[in-house]
Amino acid sequence: MMRNKPAPSTGYGRLRESKMMTVIQQPGNSVTEPVEAPAIPKKTTGGFTLVETLISLALLAVLFVMLGGLLTGMAKISRTAADVSIFDREIEFCGEIIRKELGEMLLDNSRADYTFLGGNEFFAYTTTRDELLVRDSIPGGAKRVEWRYDPGERKLVRTVTRLVAAGSELPPVSRSYFLEGLAGIELFYFDGVSWFQVSGISSVLPPAKCVALRFVTRDEDDQRKSYETAFWLPYANPALQKF
Repeated sequence: MMRNKPAPSTGYGRLRESKMMTVIQQPGNSVTEPVEAPAIPKKTTGGFTLVETLISLALLAVLFVMLGGLLTGMAKISRTAADVSIFDREIEFCGEIIRKELGEMLLDNSRADYTFLGGNEFFAYTTTRDELLVRDSIPGGAKRVEWRYDPGERKLVRTVTRLVAAGSELPPVSRSYFLEGLAGIELFYFDGVSWFQVSGISSVLPPAKCVALRFVTRDEDDQRKSYETAFWLPYANPALQKF
């Protein structure tokens, strides 16, 4: 019985591969050394899926909307606070002017130019107080001062005219505007017992110890707000007032 003889060696190394091992046979060397085959890297997936991307964009949009609303609200509050601060300072300024002028008021109801007149969103008086705003155009002496609310301009208008003798050249008239956005003014007087509101077109103020002025405003929601200030008249005793 004949057996197949193995093929003679060619003298070159033969490479036999297994599943995970590689065996190399060297010529003239019966020892085989196993060598581990290099591992094939696994294919990995990276990045985000479409759903994850859409969710992220939606969250970012919500955050931007919330941040924009917050910044808008903060800016609105800041502007409102600044406007209120300016308005308050103007009210204080007007009140200080009125207080000083009433402190030097000339009151004599026997003379039309020396009466204290009051009416609906209007009052007027005569004072010897030096003009504070336009000194160059109005010299010293008695001056007629009128405060009136202008509903068209929504401002408080102050008009000052120097009193001169009959037949003299008409003096210049000075006008100043205050409190932009004002909704109205209300005048009250105190007779020593009760407060009364002045209404009507124009009338001589009855004997009074002090007067009060209310500045009326309205906010963006049309809610009424008011600021009040009071002034003692120079002749607090009505018996000293010339009526």
